[in-house]
Amino acid sequence: MTGAAHNEEIELKFSFADGQELKGWLDGAFPERGDEPWRTLEITDHYFDTPDEALKNAGVGARLRTVGSSTTLTVKTTIEVGDGLHRRLELEAPATRSLDPGKWPESEARARLIDVIGEQRLIESFVMGQQRRERAIEVDGTTAVMSLDEGEVDYLGIAAGEMSHLEVELRDGDAAGLSVIARRIAAAGVAAPENRSKLEIATDMVERAARVAPEDSWADAARKLLRRHLVRMLERESATRAGDPLALKQMRVATRRMRATWRVFGTAFAGGHAREFEASLRRVADLLGAVRDLDVLLETVEKREEVAVMRASWRARREIAYDELTRHVDSRGYERFVDDFLEGTGARLYWQPGKHAGDRVGEKAPVSLAGARERMLAAAANASGSNEAVAWHELRIMAKRLRYTLEAFRDVLDRRAATDFIERLRVLQDNLGEMNDASIAAREAATWLTSLAGGDAPPEQRVAVARYIGQSESAVAKARLAFAELWPPLAESEIPPIALPAQVLAN
Repeated sequence: MTGAAHNEEIELKFSFADGQELKGWLDGAFPERGDEPWRTLEITDHYFDTPDEALKNAGVGARLRTVGSSTTLTVKTTIEVGDGLHRRLELEAPATRSLDPGKWPESEARARLIDVIGEQRLIESFVMGQQRRERAIEVDGTTAVMSLDEGEVDYLGIAAGEMSHLEVELRDGDAAGLSVIARRIAAAGVAAPENRSKLEIATDMVERAARVAPEDSWADAARKLLRRHLVRMLERESATRAGDPLALKQMRVATRRMRATWRVFGTAFAGGHAREFEASLRRVADLLGAVRDLDVLLETVEKREEVAVMRASWRARREIAYDELTRHVDSRGYERFVDDFLEGTGARLYWQPGKHAGDRVGEKAPVSLAGARERMLAAAANASGSNEAVAWHELRIMAKRLRYTLEAFRDVLDRRAATDFIERLRVLQDNLGEMNDASIAAREAATWLTSLAGGDAPPEQRVAVARYIGQSESAVAKARLAFAELWPPLAESEIPPIALPAQVLAN
Protein backbone atom coordinates (compact mmCIF):
# COMPACT_ATOMS: atom_id res chain seq x y z
CA MET A 1 0.00 0.00 0.00
CA THR A 2 1.20 3.47 -0.81
CA GLY A 3 0.53 7.09 -0.03
CA ALA A 4 -0.33 6.71 3.67
CA ALA A 5 0.67 8.65 6.78
CA HIS A 6 0.18 7.05 10.19
CA ASN A 7 0.94 8.79 13.47
CA GLU A 8 -0.26 9.66 16.91
CA GLU A 9 -1.87 13.07 16.85
CA ILE A 10 -1.53 15.12 20.04
CA GLU A 11 -3.22 18.49 20.16
CA LEU A 12 -4.98 21.03 22.31
CA LYS A 13 -8.49 22.10 21.37
CA PHE A 14 -10.29 25.28 22.39
CA SER A 15 -13.53 26.99 21.51
CA PHE A 16 -13.67 30.78 21.19
CA ALA A 17 -16.09 33.60 20.46
CA ASP A 18 -14.04 36.23 18.61
CA GLY A 19 -11.46 35.06 16.08
CA GLN A 20 -9.84 38.45 15.51
CA GLU A 21 -9.46 39.08 19.22
CA LEU A 22 -7.93 35.64 19.72
CA LYS A 23 -5.54 36.08 16.81
CA GLY A 24 -4.39 39.42 18.21
CA TRP A 25 -3.72 37.86 21.59
CA LEU A 26 -1.87 34.90 20.04
CA ASP A 27 0.37 37.27 18.06
CA GLY A 28 1.28 39.05 21.29
CA ALA A 29 1.73 35.92 23.39
CA PHE A 30 3.56 33.90 20.72
CA PRO A 31 5.31 36.42 18.42
CA GLU A 32 5.39 35.56 14.76
CA ARG A 33 8.71 34.41 13.30
CA GLY A 34 9.79 35.75 9.94
CA ASP A 35 9.99 32.31 8.37
CA GLU A 36 6.67 31.11 9.84
CA PRO A 37 3.95 33.68 9.03
CA TRP A 38 0.23 33.00 9.16
CA ARG A 39 -1.15 31.28 6.11
CA THR A 40 -4.81 30.97 5.18
CA LEU A 41 -6.49 27.87 3.76
CA GLU A 42 -10.01 27.29 2.49
CA ILE A 43 -11.01 23.78 3.61
CA THR A 44 -14.06 21.65 2.85
CA ASP A 45 -14.57 18.56 5.00
CA HIS A 46 -17.10 15.89 4.07
CA TYR A 47 -17.87 13.66 7.08
CA PHE A 48 -19.55 10.33 6.46
CA ASP A 49 -20.65 7.03 7.95
CA THR A 50 -22.62 3.92 7.01
CA PRO A 51 -26.42 3.81 7.41
CA ASP A 52 -26.02 1.82 10.65
CA GLU A 53 -23.22 4.11 11.93
CA ALA A 54 -20.56 1.41 11.84
CA LEU A 55 -17.75 3.99 12.12
CA LYS A 56 -19.31 5.78 15.08
CA ASN A 57 -20.00 2.49 16.87
CA ALA A 58 -16.37 1.44 16.33
CA GLY A 59 -15.11 4.74 17.78
CA VAL A 60 -13.76 5.83 14.39
CA GLY A 61 -14.14 9.23 12.76
CA ALA A 62 -13.60 9.68 9.03
CA ARG A 63 -13.74 12.49 6.50
CA LEU A 64 -12.68 13.57 3.05
CA ARG A 65 -10.83 16.91 3.20
CA THR A 66 -10.49 19.01 0.08
CA VAL A 67 -8.02 21.88 -0.10
CA GLY A 68 -7.77 23.34 -3.58
CA SER A 69 -7.62 20.42 -6.02
CA SER A 70 -6.29 17.94 -3.44
CA THR A 71 -8.50 15.53 -1.48
CA THR A 72 -7.30 13.54 1.53
CA LEU A 73 -8.92 10.70 3.45
CA THR A 74 -8.47 10.97 7.22
CA VAL A 75 -9.36 8.18 9.65
CA LYS A 76 -9.05 8.89 13.40
CA THR A 77 -9.43 6.89 16.59
CA THR A 78 -9.38 8.63 19.96
CA ILE A 79 -6.99 7.34 22.61
CA GLU A 80 -7.40 9.87 25.41
CA VAL A 81 -9.15 13.19 26.01
CA GLY A 82 -8.94 15.51 29.01
CA ASP A 83 -8.73 19.24 29.79
CA GLY A 84 -8.75 20.05 26.09
CA LEU A 85 -5.83 17.69 25.27
CA HIS A 86 -6.62 15.09 22.61
CA ARG A 87 -4.49 12.06 21.78
CA ARG A 88 -5.57 10.12 18.71
CA LEU A 89 -4.30 7.68 16.16
CA GLU A 90 -4.56 9.20 12.72
CA LEU A 91 -4.27 7.71 9.24
CA GLU A 92 -4.16 9.96 6.18
CA ALA A 93 -3.89 9.14 2.50
CA PRO A 94 -4.75 10.57 -0.91
CA ALA A 95 -8.34 10.02 -2.04
CA THR A 96 -10.94 11.27 -4.49
CA ARG A 97 -14.10 13.22 -3.76
CA SER A 98 -16.23 10.12 -4.33
CA LEU A 99 -17.72 8.30 -1.34
CA ASP A 100 -16.92 4.99 -3.02
CA PRO A 101 -13.74 3.63 -1.37
CA GLY A 102 -13.14 1.57 -4.50
CA LYS A 103 -12.31 4.81 -6.31
CA TRP A 104 -9.58 5.80 -3.83
CA PRO A 105 -5.91 4.79 -4.17
CA GLU A 106 -4.91 1.85 -2.00
CA SER A 107 -3.63 2.94 1.40
CA GLU A 108 -3.55 1.95 5.04
CA ALA A 109 -6.26 4.52 5.78
CA ARG A 110 -8.54 3.04 3.11
CA ALA A 111 -7.89 -0.50 4.34
CA ARG A 112 -8.69 0.47 7.94
CA LEU A 113 -11.95 2.07 6.83
CA ILE A 114 -12.99 -0.98 4.81
CA ASP A 115 -12.18 -3.24 7.78
CA VAL A 116 -14.86 -1.37 9.72
CA ILE A 117 -17.55 -0.83 7.09
CA GLY A 118 -17.19 -3.98 5.00
CA GLU A 119 -19.22 -3.63 1.80
CA GLN A 120 -21.69 -1.12 3.21
CA ARG A 121 -22.48 2.10 1.40
CA LEU A 122 -21.07 5.36 2.78
CA ILE A 123 -23.47 8.26 3.26
CA GLU A 124 -22.47 11.88 3.79
CA SER A 125 -23.39 13.04 7.30
CA PHE A 126 -22.63 16.73 6.85
CA VAL A 127 -20.21 19.16 5.25
CA MET A 128 -17.99 21.59 7.14
CA GLY A 129 -16.58 24.56 5.26
CA GLN A 130 -13.78 26.33 7.11
CA GLN A 131 -11.34 29.14 6.76
CA ARG A 132 -8.16 28.07 8.51
CA ARG A 133 -5.42 30.47 9.61
CA GLU A 134 -2.37 28.63 10.83
CA ARG A 135 1.27 29.13 11.76
CA ALA A 136 3.99 27.45 13.79
CA ILE A 137 5.00 28.45 17.31
CA GLU A 138 7.82 27.33 19.62
CA VAL A 139 7.63 27.30 23.42
CA ASP A 140 10.36 25.86 25.67
CA GLY A 141 11.68 23.60 22.91
CA THR A 142 8.23 22.39 21.87
CA THR A 143 7.15 23.13 18.31
CA ALA A 144 3.45 23.20 17.50
CA VAL A 145 1.12 24.50 14.82
CA MET A 146 -1.72 26.79 15.82
CA SER A 147 -4.86 26.61 13.67
CA LEU A 148 -7.69 29.12 13.94
CA ASP A 149 -10.68 27.48 12.23
CA GLU A 150 -13.91 29.34 11.59
CA GLY A 151 -16.67 27.98 9.43
CA GLU A 152 -20.15 26.59 9.01
CA VAL A 153 -21.68 23.14 9.28
CA ASP A 154 -24.01 22.29 6.43
CA TYR A 155 -26.67 19.53 6.54
CA LEU A 156 -28.45 18.75 3.27
CA GLY A 157 -27.62 22.23 2.04
CA ILE A 158 -29.09 23.75 5.21
CA ALA A 159 -26.95 25.74 7.66
CA ALA A 160 -26.77 23.71 10.88
CA GLY A 161 -24.44 25.96 12.91
CA GLU A 162 -21.15 27.78 13.09
CA MET A 163 -17.83 26.32 14.21
CA SER A 164 -15.05 28.27 15.94
CA HIS A 165 -12.10 26.14 16.97
CA LEU A 166 -8.49 26.73 18.00
CA GLU A 167 -6.19 23.75 17.69
CA VAL A 168 -2.57 23.56 18.79
CA GLU A 169 -1.00 20.41 17.36
CA LEU A 170 2.34 19.06 18.59
CA ARG A 171 4.89 18.77 15.81
CA ASP A 172 8.18 18.32 17.66
CA GLY A 173 9.35 18.04 21.25
CA ASP A 174 7.75 16.86 24.48
CA ALA A 175 3.97 16.78 24.78
CA ALA A 176 4.40 18.33 28.22
CA GLY A 177 5.27 21.54 26.41
CA LEU A 178 1.67 21.80 25.30
CA SER A 179 0.68 22.19 28.95
CA VAL A 180 2.60 25.47 29.11
CA ILE A 181 0.67 26.75 26.09
CA ALA A 182 -2.64 25.55 27.57
CA ARG A 183 -2.01 27.35 30.87
CA ARG A 184 -1.18 30.62 29.12
CA ILE A 185 -4.33 30.49 27.01
CA ALA A 186 -6.46 29.57 30.03
CA ALA A 187 -4.98 32.36 32.16
CA ALA A 188 -5.78 34.92 29.46
CA GLY A 189 -9.37 33.69 29.18
CA VAL A 190 -9.40 34.14 25.40
CA ALA A 191 -10.53 30.56 24.67
CA ALA A 192 -12.05 27.64 26.60
CA PRO A 193 -10.67 24.07 26.61
CA GLU A 194 -12.78 21.80 24.40
CA ASN A 195 -13.01 18.07 25.03
CA ARG A 196 -15.32 17.46 22.09
CA SER A 197 -14.01 16.87 18.60
CA LYS A 198 -15.30 18.85 15.64
CA LEU A 199 -17.15 15.71 14.59
CA GLU A 200 -18.95 15.52 17.94
CA ILE A 201 -19.82 19.21 18.00
CA ALA A 202 -21.08 19.16 14.43
CA THR A 203 -23.08 15.97 15.03
CA ASP A 204 -25.00 17.74 17.82
CA MET A 205 -25.70 20.62 15.45
CA VAL A 206 -26.88 18.27 12.73
CA GLU A 207 -29.21 16.39 15.08
CA ARG A 208 -30.96 19.68 15.82
CA ALA A 209 -30.96 20.77 12.18
CA ALA A 210 -32.46 17.43 11.09
CA ARG A 211 -35.66 18.15 13.00
CA VAL A 212 -38.50 19.73 11.10
CA ALA A 213 -38.99 23.34 12.22
CA PRO A 214 -41.92 25.75 11.70
CA GLU A 215 -39.72 28.09 9.67
CA ASP A 216 -38.49 25.32 7.35
CA SER A 217 -39.54 25.54 3.74
CA TRP A 218 -41.86 22.79 2.51
CA ALA A 219 -39.05 21.42 0.31
CA ASP A 220 -36.41 21.44 3.07
CA ALA A 221 -38.75 19.66 5.49
CA ALA A 222 -39.48 17.05 2.83
CA ARG A 223 -35.78 16.42 2.21
CA LYS A 224 -35.07 16.07 5.94
CA LEU A 225 -37.81 13.48 6.38
CA LEU A 226 -37.01 11.60 3.19
CA ARG A 227 -33.33 11.39 4.16
CA ARG A 228 -34.26 10.09 7.62
CA HIS A 229 -36.33 7.25 6.16
CA LEU A 230 -33.80 6.60 3.40
CA VAL A 231 -31.08 5.95 6.00
CA ARG A 232 -33.42 3.56 7.81
CA MET A 233 -34.17 1.72 4.57
CA LEU A 234 -30.48 1.35 3.70
CA GLU A 235 -29.67 0.30 7.27
CA ARG A 236 -31.93 -2.75 6.88
CA GLU A 237 -30.93 -3.52 3.29
CA SER A 238 -28.08 -5.99 3.90
CA ALA A 239 -30.04 -7.96 6.53
CA THR A 240 -33.00 -8.13 4.14
CA ARG A 241 -30.72 -9.51 1.45
CA ALA A 242 -29.53 -12.10 3.98
CA GLY A 243 -33.11 -13.28 4.54
CA ASP A 244 -33.96 -11.62 7.88
CA PRO A 245 -37.79 -11.26 7.92
CA LEU A 246 -37.73 -8.59 10.65
CA ALA A 247 -35.29 -6.49 8.63
CA LEU A 248 -37.52 -6.89 5.59
CA LYS A 249 -40.52 -5.69 7.61
CA GLN A 250 -38.55 -2.65 8.83
CA MET A 251 -37.28 -1.89 5.33
CA ARG A 252 -40.85 -2.00 4.06
CA VAL A 253 -41.99 0.39 6.82
CA ALA A 254 -39.22 2.78 5.81
CA THR A 255 -40.41 2.78 2.20
CA ARG A 256 -43.99 3.29 3.35
CA ARG A 257 -42.91 6.32 5.34
CA MET A 258 -41.02 7.64 2.34
CA ARG A 259 -44.09 7.27 0.16
CA ALA A 260 -46.24 8.93 2.82
CA THR A 261 -43.76 11.79 3.05
CA TRP A 262 -43.70 12.16 -0.73
CA ARG A 263 -47.51 12.20 -0.76
CA VAL A 264 -47.70 14.91 1.94
CA PHE A 265 -44.93 17.06 0.47
CA GLY A 266 -45.48 16.21 -3.20
CA THR A 267 -46.16 19.82 -4.19
CA ALA A 268 -42.64 20.74 -3.04
CA PHE A 269 -41.19 19.09 -6.15
CA ALA A 270 -42.03 18.97 -9.84
CA GLY A 271 -40.72 17.73 -13.17
CA GLY A 272 -39.97 14.40 -14.78
CA HIS A 273 -37.02 13.74 -12.46
CA ALA A 274 -39.29 13.78 -9.42
CA ARG A 275 -41.93 11.61 -11.13
CA GLU A 276 -39.28 9.05 -12.08
CA PHE A 277 -38.09 8.94 -8.50
CA GLU A 278 -41.65 8.42 -7.24
CA ALA A 279 -42.14 5.49 -9.63
CA SER A 280 -38.86 3.88 -8.53
CA LEU A 281 -39.81 4.22 -4.88
CA ARG A 282 -43.21 2.64 -5.56
CA ARG A 283 -41.48 -0.30 -7.28
CA VAL A 284 -39.27 -1.03 -4.27
CA ALA A 285 -42.18 -0.66 -1.83
CA ASP A 286 -44.40 -2.99 -3.88
CA LEU A 287 -41.75 -5.72 -4.03
CA LEU A 288 -41.13 -5.50 -0.29
CA GLY A 289 -44.87 -5.52 0.33
CA ALA A 290 -45.42 -8.65 -1.72
CA VAL A 291 -42.93 -10.59 0.40
CA ARG A 292 -44.08 -9.11 3.71
CA ASP A 293 -47.75 -9.88 3.01
CA LEU A 294 -46.87 -13.52 2.44
CA ASP A 295 -44.77 -13.55 5.63
CA VAL A 296 -47.85 -12.39 7.55
CA LEU A 297 -49.93 -15.15 5.96
CA LEU A 298 -47.32 -17.78 6.76
CA GLU A 299 -47.17 -16.67 10.39
CA THR A 300 -50.85 -17.60 10.80
CA VAL A 301 -50.27 -21.20 9.68
CA GLU A 302 -46.72 -21.75 10.93
CA LYS A 303 -47.69 -24.45 13.45
CA ARG A 304 -50.82 -25.77 11.76
CA GLU A 305 -49.84 -29.06 10.17
CA GLU A 306 -53.45 -29.71 9.21
CA VAL A 307 -53.06 -27.05 6.46
CA ALA A 308 -49.50 -28.01 5.48
CA VAL A 309 -50.30 -28.34 1.77
CA MET A 310 -51.67 -24.80 1.56
CA ARG A 311 -48.77 -23.52 3.66
CA ALA A 312 -46.28 -25.09 1.24
CA SER A 313 -48.03 -23.37 -1.65
CA TRP A 314 -47.81 -19.99 0.10
CA ARG A 315 -44.16 -20.60 0.97
CA ALA A 316 -43.36 -21.31 -2.68
CA ARG A 317 -45.03 -18.02 -3.65
CA ARG A 318 -42.98 -16.28 -0.97
CA GLU A 319 -39.74 -17.66 -2.38
CA ILE A 320 -40.62 -16.42 -5.85
CA ALA A 321 -41.51 -12.97 -4.51
CA TYR A 322 -38.32 -12.83 -2.43
CA ASP A 323 -36.18 -13.80 -5.43
CA GLU A 324 -37.77 -11.01 -7.45
CA LEU A 325 -37.09 -8.56 -4.63
CA THR A 326 -33.43 -9.52 -4.24
CA ARG A 327 -32.86 -9.39 -7.99
CA HIS A 328 -34.21 -5.86 -8.00
CA VAL A 329 -32.20 -4.75 -4.96
CA ASP A 330 -29.06 -6.10 -6.65
CA SER A 331 -29.87 -4.39 -9.95
CA ARG A 332 -28.32 -1.29 -11.48
CA GLY A 333 -31.79 0.27 -11.57
CA TYR A 334 -32.03 0.08 -7.78
CA GLU A 335 -28.54 1.54 -7.44
CA ARG A 336 -29.57 4.46 -9.64
CA PHE A 337 -32.68 4.94 -7.52
CA VAL A 338 -30.62 5.11 -4.30
CA ASP A 339 -28.05 7.42 -5.90
CA ASP A 340 -30.86 9.68 -7.08
CA PHE A 341 -32.41 9.59 -3.61
CA LEU A 342 -29.14 10.57 -1.98
CA GLU A 343 -28.63 13.41 -4.46
CA GLY A 344 -32.23 14.56 -4.26
CA THR A 345 -32.30 14.74 -0.47
CA GLY A 346 -28.74 15.99 -0.18
CA ALA A 347 -28.96 19.23 -2.13
CA ARG A 348 -31.44 21.99 -2.69
CA LEU A 349 -32.82 22.35 -6.22
CA TYR A 350 -31.74 18.84 -7.27
CA TRP A 351 -35.40 18.06 -7.82
CA GLN A 352 -37.21 20.83 -9.65
CA PRO A 353 -39.10 23.03 -7.14
CA GLY A 354 -42.87 22.60 -7.10
CA LYS A 355 -45.46 25.30 -6.60
CA HIS A 356 -45.31 25.03 -2.80
CA ALA A 357 -41.55 24.47 -2.40
CA GLY A 358 -41.05 27.75 -0.54
CA ASP A 359 -44.11 27.58 1.73
CA ARG A 360 -43.37 27.44 5.45
CA VAL A 361 -44.11 24.37 7.54
CA GLY A 362 -45.73 26.38 10.32
CA GLU A 363 -48.33 27.67 7.87
CA LYS A 364 -48.88 24.60 5.72
CA ALA A 365 -48.72 21.75 8.27
CA PRO A 366 -52.13 22.47 9.89
CA VAL A 367 -53.80 22.40 6.46
CA SER A 368 -52.08 19.12 5.58
CA LEU A 369 -53.04 17.53 8.90
CA ALA A 370 -56.64 18.70 8.66
CA GLY A 371 -56.92 17.22 5.17
CA ALA A 372 -55.51 13.88 6.32
CA ARG A 373 -57.98 13.79 9.22
CA GLU A 374 -60.94 14.56 6.95
CA ARG A 375 -59.95 11.77 4.58
CA MET A 376 -59.78 9.33 7.49
CA LEU A 377 -63.21 10.42 8.73
CA ALA A 378 -64.67 10.02 5.24
CA ALA A 379 -63.18 6.53 4.93
CA ALA A 380 -64.60 5.60 8.34
CA ALA A 381 -68.08 6.76 7.32
CA ASN A 382 -67.82 4.63 4.18
CA ALA A 383 -66.61 1.54 6.07
CA SER A 384 -68.94 1.65 9.06
CA GLY A 385 -71.75 -0.84 8.64
CA SER A 386 -70.10 -2.29 5.53
CA ASN A 387 -68.94 -5.85 5.03
CA GLU A 388 -66.71 -4.86 2.13
CA ALA A 389 -63.08 -5.63 3.01
CA VAL A 390 -61.89 -3.00 0.53
CA ALA A 391 -63.71 -0.24 2.45
CA TRP A 392 -62.10 -1.26 5.73
CA HIS A 393 -58.72 -1.52 4.03
CA GLU A 394 -59.14 2.03 2.74
CA LEU A 395 -59.85 3.22 6.27
CA ARG A 396 -56.71 1.47 7.46
CA ILE A 397 -54.70 3.27 4.78
CA MET A 398 -56.18 6.67 5.65
CA ALA A 399 -55.51 6.14 9.39
CA LYS A 400 -51.94 5.15 8.65
CA ARG A 401 -51.42 8.19 6.45
CA LEU A 402 -52.73 10.48 9.17
CA ARG A 403 -50.38 8.87 11.68
CA TYR A 404 -47.38 9.23 9.38
CA THR A 405 -48.33 12.86 8.72
CA LEU A 406 -48.56 13.56 12.45
CA GLU A 407 -45.19 11.90 13.00
CA ALA A 408 -43.69 13.99 10.20
CA PHE A 409 -44.73 17.17 11.99
CA ARG A 410 -44.20 15.92 15.54
CA ASP A 411 -41.29 18.34 16.11
CA VAL A 412 -43.50 21.39 15.47
CA LEU A 413 -46.65 20.23 17.28
CA ASP A 414 -47.64 20.41 20.91
CA ARG A 415 -45.76 17.39 22.20
CA ARG A 416 -48.32 16.01 24.65
CA ALA A 417 -51.29 16.39 22.30
CA ALA A 418 -49.37 14.90 19.36
CA THR A 419 -48.14 11.92 21.39
CA ASP A 420 -51.67 11.20 22.63
CA PHE A 421 -53.19 11.40 19.14
CA ILE A 422 -50.45 9.23 17.61
CA GLU A 423 -50.94 6.58 20.31
CA ARG A 424 -54.67 6.45 19.64
CA LEU A 425 -53.98 6.04 15.94
CA ARG A 426 -51.47 3.30 16.67
CA VAL A 427 -54.08 1.32 18.66
CA LEU A 428 -56.60 1.82 15.86
CA GLN A 429 -54.03 0.71 13.28
CA ASP A 430 -53.38 -2.47 15.24
CA ASN A 431 -57.12 -3.17 15.25
CA LEU A 432 -57.55 -2.45 11.55
CA GLY A 433 -54.37 -4.39 10.80
CA GLU A 434 -55.71 -7.49 12.55
CA MET A 435 -58.97 -7.09 10.62
CA ASN A 436 -57.13 -6.71 7.32
CA ASP A 437 -54.76 -9.62 7.95
CA ALA A 438 -57.65 -11.92 8.86
CA SER A 439 -59.65 -10.79 5.83
CA ILE A 440 -56.71 -11.44 3.50
CA ALA A 441 -56.09 -14.82 5.12
CA ALA A 442 -59.71 -15.85 4.52
CA ARG A 443 -59.61 -14.62 0.92
CA GLU A 444 -56.25 -16.24 0.10
CA ALA A 445 -57.30 -19.54 1.68
CA ALA A 446 -60.57 -19.54 -0.27
CA THR A 447 -58.66 -18.83 -3.48
CA TRP A 448 -56.31 -21.71 -2.77
CA LEU A 449 -59.19 -24.03 -1.95
CA THR A 450 -60.72 -23.49 -5.40
CA SER A 451 -57.37 -23.76 -7.21
CA LEU A 452 -55.98 -26.88 -8.88
CA ALA A 453 -53.60 -27.40 -5.95
CA GLY A 454 -56.48 -27.14 -3.49
CA GLY A 455 -58.64 -29.49 -5.53
CA ASP A 456 -55.88 -32.11 -5.49
CA ALA A 457 -55.25 -31.79 -1.74
CA PRO A 458 -56.26 -34.61 0.64
CA PRO A 459 -59.85 -34.24 1.92
CA GLU A 460 -58.72 -33.72 5.52
CA GLN A 461 -56.53 -30.81 4.41
CA ARG A 462 -59.45 -29.24 2.52
CA VAL A 463 -61.65 -29.54 5.59
CA ALA A 464 -58.92 -27.96 7.75
CA VAL A 465 -58.55 -25.07 5.30
CA ALA A 466 -62.32 -24.49 5.36
CA ARG A 467 -62.10 -24.39 9.15
CA TYR A 468 -59.22 -21.91 8.89
CA ILE A 469 -61.36 -19.69 6.64
CA GLY A 470 -64.17 -19.73 9.20
CA GLN A 471 -61.76 -18.82 12.01
CA SER A 472 -60.33 -15.97 9.95
CA GLU A 473 -63.81 -14.62 9.23
CA SER A 474 -64.62 -14.80 12.94
CA ALA A 475 -61.43 -12.80 13.66
CA VAL A 476 -62.66 -10.15 11.21
CA ALA A 477 -66.01 -9.90 13.00
CA LYS A 478 -64.28 -9.68 16.40
CA ALA A 479 -62.00 -6.90 15.19
CA ARG A 480 -64.98 -4.92 13.89
CA LEU A 481 -66.67 -5.13 17.27
CA ALA A 482 -63.49 -3.80 18.89
CA PHE A 483 -63.38 -1.01 16.32
CA ALA A 484 -66.84 0.15 17.39
CA GLU A 485 -65.41 0.94 20.84
CA LEU A 486 -62.10 2.41 19.66
CA TRP A 487 -63.41 4.73 17.00
CA PRO A 488 -65.71 7.31 18.73
CA PRO A 489 -63.03 8.92 20.98
CA LEU A 490 -60.57 9.06 18.07
CA ALA A 491 -63.15 10.55 15.72
CA GLU A 492 -63.64 13.40 18.18
CA SER A 493 -59.91 14.08 18.62
CA GLU A 494 -58.72 17.39 17.23
CA ILE A 495 -55.48 17.95 15.34
CA PRO A 496 -52.72 19.02 17.81
CA PRO A 497 -51.84 22.71 17.52
CA ILE A 498 -48.52 24.05 16.28
CA ALA A 499 -46.26 24.55 19.32
CA LEU A 500 -45.17 28.00 20.40
CA PRO A 501 -41.43 28.76 19.83
CA ALA A 502 -40.53 27.95 23.45
CA GLN A 503 -42.36 24.62 23.19
CA VAL A 504 -40.58 23.74 19.97
CA LEU A 505 -37.23 24.29 21.69
CA ALA A 506 -38.38 22.11 24.60
CA ASN A 507 -39.30 19.33 22.17
